[in-house]
Formats: sequence, structure tokens, C-alpha cells
Amino acid sequence: MRAIHQVFRRLLAIRLTFLLLIVMALGMTVMGLYITRTLETYSMENLKSGLVKEARLVQDDIASALRKDTSRESGQALAERYGAKLKVRVTIIAPDGTVIGDSERTLREVRTMENHATRPEVATALTGAIGSDLRRSQTLNAAMLYIAVPLHDEQQINGALRLALPMTELAAVSASIRTTVAIGALLAAGVALMVGLFLSRRVTRPVVDMQAIATRMAGGDFSHRVPVAGTDEIAELGRGLNLLASRLQEKIRDLEDERAKVATILAEVRRLEQVRTEFVANVSHELRTPLTVIKGYLETLLDEAPAQPETHRRFLEVAYTHAARLSRLVDDLLELSNLETGKAVLKLSAVNVHGAAGEIMAMFEKKAAHKKLAVRNETPIGLLARADRDRLYQILVNLVDNAVKYTHGGGTVTIGGARRPDHFVAVWVADTGIGIPSSELPRLTERFYRVDKARSRELGGTGLGLAIVKHLVQAHGGELVIESALGKGTTVSFTLAAD
Repeated sequence: MRAIHQVFRRLLAIRLTFLLLIVMALGMTVMGLYITRTLETYSMENLKSGLVKEARLVQDDIASALRKDTSRESGQALAERYGAKLKVRVTIIAPDGTVIGDSERTLREVRTMENHATRPEVATALTGAIGSDLRRSQTLNAAMLYIAVPLHDEQQINGALRLALPMTELAAVSASIRTTVAIGALLAAGVALMVGLFLSRRVTRPVVDMQAIATRMAGGDFSHRVPVAGTDEIAELGRGLNLLASRLQEKIRDLEDERAKVATILAEVRRLEQVRTEFVANVSHELRTPLTVIKGYLETLLDEAPAQPETHRRFLEVAYTHAARLSRLVDDLLELSNLETGKAVLKLSAVNVHGAAGEIMAMFEKKAAHKKLAVRNETPIGLLARADRDRLYQILVNLVDNAVKYTHGGGTVTIGGARRPDHFVAVWVADTGIGIPSSELPRLTERFYRVDKARSRELGGTGLGLAIVKHLVQAHGGELVIESALGKGTTVSFTLAAD
């Protein structure tokens, strides 16, 4: 009887072992398929996003070059140059589908390539959208990922730019994932088999717990862990399962972080594109107004009889005023462009901040007296900063000019300064003017942004002053801060390195 009982226990252990193996095999298979599919999909989308980003970086340059020369020689040269730079296959296609350049073929071979208008990604790009496709290249006889973007000539599409990448990298990643998952599954199955040979009534519950944890892992939940006690095989299996869950959780977290970074980059690209669009619209608007006024007054002068000198002079004065505003706008745009591209060179030296502030106040004394404003220089005598003297004057002129413009009669404009403990000098321009709503403060240093657009133009502003000030301060390694309360005044402060 005892022998029968022993046989029964052994058979039960074997049956439980095989049952555990089956459950684990199913769980690992589902988990492996899920993880493999997820990672392959993520890798594919990551490759697509990368190709689209690279295509957008060069599409304007290629479109600009094609506007000058649409020959196959020019297209082939462009394809070869950007193919070598981006390390991908670059194909340039005319609006009718004719290939005019391919970085993987010679010019002679390009001339014989078939029309690409029916290729899915090219057809989509020629409609103005971004096209993509995954297929085997008939030219290179290899699996390729294709991304195509339109090439614009003003409002028209004058062709398509296609980037292609071999799928060998993705295939290698997929093979590595499958191998890792398969090895993990085999190791887990081997450990389960060894432990199952010693199953007894005491270890049934831990095995059931592990099976439940494995099922959760197969469903993508890696937050649970097997309670482990002792040093026997079951405990080791539990630790191994916990380690596998931890590593998979870390890998998935890393992938999510990478995806978040990619999303951040794409958002930044979209933001920059929006800024570019707004900038073009703002420049067009700012230029249109003075040009329209100048044109209108000059046409009136041409049409009127010459016997009206007073009217002619008044019209010419208006035209001159707008021409001067247009000149200031162009000068500010050039200045801002030089600052943003790093072309502006700073000549740093020890600058007496108190003396500089005094000279700036002297420049505005007449204008301030006309508005009955009090101007004060409260910077400490002997306060020295390491700065470009001319650029510091430019910063202070912009800030004091704004303060005088937007401060009512009887108000006060003050330039202050102090040496900070962190070896920086703080300088500020404060006024008791109309103030700025708190909701408008974050956008004040944007190009062409005005709180009161009509009044700013009447006062002669170009909308670029604070943007220039911000870039000048940053070029000095400092920081610009704007504080304001509506109806109480505004304080604009910035920092410079102490000398």
C-alpha cells in the first residue's frame, strides 16, 4: 500500500510538472509574441520617425537646388551628396514620377530606371503628404523601408524626396529579441522540470503562485513578484522569475523613455515649424503696412497737381516716417538674425555700469522732461561688469526707451544695479508705467509680439526690441527676467558676469 502511495505521489508530481511546463510554455509563448511584436513595431516606428526627420532636414535645401536646375545631373549630384551625408539611400523624383537622382545608382543607371509615380510612398508624397512603404526593392533586391516627402516650390509640388533604409538592422533586432525570449523560455522550462521532480504537497502553493505571476507577465503586467522563502529549487525558480520580470520591466521602461524622447523631439520640431510659420506671417504683416502707406502717398503725389506744396510736404513726411520705420524693422531683423546664428562677436571688457547708466539717462532726459518723467540712476558707483560696452548700451537703450514710452506723465524711470554673491552683476530698469498683464509676460520676448499692437506701432516700435535684448543677455551668459503688475509698473532685470 505504501509502495502504491509512493508511486501515486510520483505520478502526481510528474503530472504537476508537465502541467506546469505546459502552462509556462503557453505563457512564455504569449509573452514572447507580445514582447516581440511590441518591440518590432516600436523599432519600425522609430526608424520611420528618424527617416521623416532626416528628410525634413534636407527637403528645403533640395527643393531650393531643384528650382535652379532640374536636370538629372543636378539631381544625381544632390542624391549622392545627401545619401553620403545621411547614410541612407536617397532618391529624387520629378513630379511626373521620373527618377532624376539616386544615391545607390550611377547617372547612367538612373536614366534607365522605371517611372516611380505608381510607387505607394511616391504617389502619396506627390499629393503633398508623407508616404511610407515596406517592400522588397526591385532595383537592389533587398527588403527596404521607404519614406517619401514632397518637395515644394512656393505653393506647388515640384517633386518628391525619398529616403530608403535596408531592413537588416530591424531584422537583427527582431532575431535577437526572439532568441532572448526563446532562451528565457527554455531556461524557465528547464528549471520548472527540475523543480517538478521534487514536487510535494508543501510546494504546490508556491508553484500555483508562480503560475499566476507568469500569467500576469504574459499579459504585460511585470509589477508583481513571487514570494520567496528558503534556498531550495522552488525558491530559486521564484527568484529567477522575479529577476526576469525586473529585467523585462526595466527594458520596457527604457523603451517607454526612448519613445517619450522621440515624442519630445517631434513636438519640438512641430513647435519650431509653427514658430517659422508665425515668423513669416508676422514679417509679411509688418512690412505690408508701411509699404502700403508709402505707396499710397506717393501715388497721391504723382496724381495731384504740383501747385500744392504744403500737401506734398505733409505726404512726403508721412512717407518718410514709414520708410524710417521700415528701415528700423530691417535693421532689427538683421541684428536678431546675427544674434541667433552666433555671427555677432562680443568684445568683452570691464564696463563701469554706473557710468553707462548715466550716459543712457542723459540720452533720454529731453524726452523724459517732455513727458514730465523723473529719471534716476541708482546703480552703485564703481560697479563693474564684464560685458561688450556697445551691446550693454544697446540693452539699456531698448529697456529705457520702452519704460519712457509706457510711463504716464509724473512717473519715474529708474536704472538700478547690484553685485550679487554668485559673482554676477544684476542690472534692472524699473518704471511706474501702465504695466503688463501677467498672462502676457511669457510671450513678451517673442519676435513681433505686442501686448497692444496698435499703440506699439503708433509709438514706433518694431516688436523686436525685447527679443534682441534677450539674445544679447544670453550671449553674455546672463539671464533676463520681466516682472510687472497691471497699472503699477514694470521691472526688467538681467545679469552680467562681474569683473
